[in-house]
Amino acid sequence: MNHLLIYVLESSICLGVFYLFYVMVLHDQPSHQYNRFYLLATSCLSFILPLLKVPILLGEGVGNMAGTYQNYILLDPTVLSDAKSMDWTSLITWQNVLLLLYVSGVLLSLTLFLKQSTRLVRAVKKNRVTSRKDYRLVYTQGELPTSSCFSYLFWDNTQQLTSKEAEQIIAHEEAHIRQKHSYDVFYMAILKIFFWFHPLVYLYEKALIDVHEFAADASALRQQHPGSYAKLLTRKLFDGLQLSLVNHFYKSRTLKRIKMMHLTNQKTPRYKLLLAIPLFLALFFTFSCEPEEDISKLDELKSQYDQATTAEERMQLSDADEVYMVVENQPEPEGGIKEFYQYIAQNMKYPLQARQMGIEGKVFVQFVVDEYGEITEVQSIKGIGAGCDAEAVRVLESAPAWNPGTQKGKAVKVRMVMPITFSLEGGNKVEEKKVEGLSKLENDKNNLEEIVAVGYKP
Repeated sequence: MNHLLIYVLESSICLGVFYLFYVMVLHDQPSHQYNRFYLLATSCLSFILPLLKVPILLGEGVGNMAGTYQNYILLDPTVLSDAKSMDWTSLITWQNVLLLLYVSGVLLSLTLFLKQSTRLVRAVKKNRVTSRKDYRLVYTQGELPTSSCFSYLFWDNTQQLTSKEAEQIIAHEEAHIRQKHSYDVFYMAILKIFFWFHPLVYLYEKALIDVHEFAADASALRQQHPGSYAKLLTRKLFDGLQLSLVNHFYKSRTLKRIKMMHLTNQKTPRYKLLLAIPLFLALFFTFSCEPEEDISKLDELKSQYDQATTAEERMQLSDADEVYMVVENQPEPEGGIKEFYQYIAQNMKYPLQARQMGIEGKVFVQFVVDEYGEITEVQSIKGIGAGCDAEAVRVLESAPAWNPGTQKGKAVKVRMVMPITFSLEGGNKVEEKKVEGLSKLENDKNNLEEIVAVGYKP
């Protein structure tokens, strides 16, 4: 969950910076096609850049200098009972509440999207349709405003227009169709489904719609007189049905459109267009590139490993990512190790697939407790499949924060490995194992023990 929140934060920063640049530099420029692709590209890149991990300089073998030493944590055998004894209150966590809220928002947004799409399809099937050179003309009888969507031009034939006015509006909608603006509209609609909670996505959509209208106006003005076209635009403001999946003549801000018409013959200064390049590079290096390793630091690490004469000395050195295997004060769960065992026992479930297949065995889950105590980089390094690996990783990723490990008085990252045994046993034997494990733990806290997840065959 923490990784997801960080991803949303980084994406938001990218979106905000790109959008701010657009508002400050591009939004009042007549470079409509450039502005359009800038908005499309940056809205997409903002969600991709935080996912990229591009190394700038790889340390030669330093990352593996820590060798194969692993830090096994001591864990209590845990019994996973069947569904009848499941503690359902353990499912009410803030992570699950957020997940439920997000999924509900996605489903609601998807429903609205499908509803509008269905309305367009119904309008095509219900009304008279004629074929034109590059599109199909649908007479909506007032059911839909004059608009366009992909290769369909929806014409409200109940409007009181002169033939000249009708020609101007159709020229505007034809421009939308020729320039394929509907693809942009549907792209933004899909983006809103998955990021319905993000206000910047709606600002991007609004900016993109404005650009569409400016571009369509500029195209229509090549065939129409600017004065009569502007007069038509101001004479009749759209006051009918709103439909967000189409482009229509009155969709954008009228006064701004008229202002942009006067800039049609002007050109955007080239330097303003090129300014987007350093902005992109800055965000790329900030969010997509691994921190550049300092060569002297790598040399120092190599020297330290060369000078270490024993395995114990090497274990206390960090790798190139400054992750330690052994530190002076090892990380500990907040609330103590027993509370952490209880968390594992309450949240881990024996996967149904594994129980049906009779899968048993040990899953080794590796993770890093960072300098803030967060459990990160959780991965199964040796598993048994059938959902057991994923279940073990899921529970560790959702685990509460620990107290970080410290080395020379400084909080540091520590890599750890947890062995979790999945066993299809039950009854008294399980309880005996649990008691035995607890007793062992209490008597000797330095013993290494793996966690045992016990399930019952369905």
